[in-house]
Amino acid sequence: MSKLLVAECPACHARYSVTPGQLKIADGQVRCGQCLTVFNAIPKKPEAKPPAPSSTIRLDDIVPERPDSLSSNLEPQRPTKPQSATEKNDLLTLIEAIDFEYAPVKKPLQPKPSQAWALLACFIALFGLAAQYLWFERASLANDPLLKPIYTYLCQSIDCTLVSKAGIDHLHTTHSVVRELPDQNDHLELITGLHNRGNLPVKLPIMRVTFTDIHGQLVAASDFAPEQYLINHRLIEANQHLDIRLLIQRPSAGHLGFEIDWLATSD
Repeated sequence: MSKLLVAECPACHARYSVTPGQLKIADGQVRCGQCLTVFNAIPKKPEAKPPAPSSTIRLDDIVPERPDSLSSNLEPQRPTKPQSATEKNDLLTLIEAIDFEYAPVKKPLQPKPSQAWALLACFIALFGLAAQYLWFERASLANDPLLKPIYTYLCQSIDCTLVSKAGIDHLHTTHSVVRELPDQNDHLELITGLHNRGNLPVKLPIMRVTFTDIHGQLVAASDFAPEQYLINHRLIEANQHLDIRLLIQRPSAGHLGFEIDWLATSD
């Protein structure tokens, strides 16, 4: 069993029974259970006093005492007082009195408000750039199988119609025929078809009809606006097919060759 030591609070003078092992846990630092004063309970070693200077004693000066006088000078030892209740604190009270110091836990650094606003501004800028790219490149991105459902859903709420310059590559001439009219020798009938192979609607382009002679020399060329060759249409929907019938004036007599080209409008 460890030897018990007595630790006395220097403030309220309350006394506690402790063991050297308990003092070793907190390097001797304890806290009083009554006044909460923290003090060092390790007993201090008394400083060694220098020995008193020796003096020469003559044996003749020593007067021997009689045994009866020696015994008469001795006083009976007084009984020690019983320890008070404060000194008899149990081990649980002592453990509660010991003050264990723990290193403070460092909290994670949180971003400053200015940094948070800067991050938010960067996120908004990146989102804006991505939205602009998806919008202005929609003519090609809408044909991507992964992005096609997104564009299909968004275009139900917003107008995704492509200008003819952006979507003209998706327009395809399905057929073209030029024939003479038996009752109108000075006119020709043009029959053709236009198909939008893209996934977004496109504004109708300008139709250019070029005529050449049998030697391939240019005879005439005419441009027709969308309202001239299709009265009730201004755009062609995704995957839509339009039939076009147009009456044009014959540029010259004889056999003629022709070619149809689609030109972007100025919008």
